[in-house]
Amino acid sequence: MSELIGRSPGDVLQGPNTANSDIEQIQHGLSSKESFSFRALNNRKDGTEYWVSGRISPVFGRCGTLINFIGVQRDISEFVTVSEERRRLLHRLKITTEVAGIGIFELNTTTGSLDWDENQMTIYGMDPSEFRGVMNDWLDHVHPDSVELATHVLEQTIATCQPFDHEFQIVRGDGEVRYIRAFGTAE
Repeated sequence: MSELIGRSPGDVLQGPNTANSDIEQIQHGLSSKESFSFRALNNRKDGTEYWVSGRISPVFGRCGTLINFIGVQRDISEFVTVSEERRRLLHRLKITTEVAGIGIFELNTTTGSLDWDENQMTIYGMDPSEFRGVMNDWLDHVHPDSVELATHVLEQTIATCQPFDHEFQIVRGDGEVRYIRAFGTAE
């Protein structure tokens, strides 16, 4: 414990990989003499790194003089690790779908809202500014010869929660007719 006397928490906890921007944020918060939240990479005594999220608040005496600060922090290392892995996987998925020319869509059957990724809009030849996020965005691009079957397959998938694998024709925004294959599931 004696090695802590006279040292600030930053001197004890921050290591070589603590970002300067995080250190500056904490220093700015302390100098503002107001409560603030922060996130930083800290080091244990043995040198292992861990992420923390914290809040520091000033404590004032009865005459309004700053006496000290009280801080609380929690280890968010697992959250940061999972978030970084998620970001990495989403990046890999984006690259994979772009290279393979695969579009992704999601229909919320409760609200009727439709969500398409950029690749889906490219497949359908749709300008993103024209996308309203409704079923008609899809139906307006299904070829008239395929509308009945495509809507039937979608309705059956929703009703039975069974996956679908269906080929149908679409009419792209530029008028070109294409055959596409769609896979999906209902949850």
